[in-house]
Amino acid sequence: MSRLIPAAVVVGVSGMIYFQEHASPWSPPMDLSFKLLDEFGLRSLSDFRGRVVVLNLWATWCQPCRAEFSALNALHDKYEREGLMIIAVSDEDAETVGRFSGLSRLKFTVGVMDSLAASTVPNVRPYTLILDRNGKVRFKMRGEKTLAELEQAVRSLL
Repeated sequence: MSRLIPAAVVVGVSGMIYFQEHASPWSPPMDLSFKLLDEFGLRSLSDFRGRVVVLNLWATWCQPCRAEFSALNALHDKYEREGLMIIAVSDEDAETVGRFSGLSRLKFTVGVMDSLAASTVPNVRPYTLILDRNGKVRFKMRGEKTLAELEQAVRSLL
């Protein structure tokens, strides 16, 4: 019996690590509240059901996040007409994000999360979640991704 406990712990930890990186097939649709920089009220992911959503978690201090923006712009240009929505949200305050000099060149939607919403997502930047048209997370991507990597995930959902 004492040999089973360490094995159970290893299996449990392995499962937790796996599902941080892979979408759970039985998970409910994801919902997360955030404020878009160009709007006053709160929005949530459920507002965009019916579209494939690329939710990119980023920060102004994160160099890989900023480097990834060109791939997200290209993805937006290529697939927006097919129902793709790209939302980049930061857990920084709106004033800090609003002062970020790179905002003017972004073609996709930018928002900020409050601290409660930020506590529900991984503390890794950049971190990208790709949701299907029903709001279910289908892909989780840690770190900077190329256009090809993002396209491969998105195309299967459009």
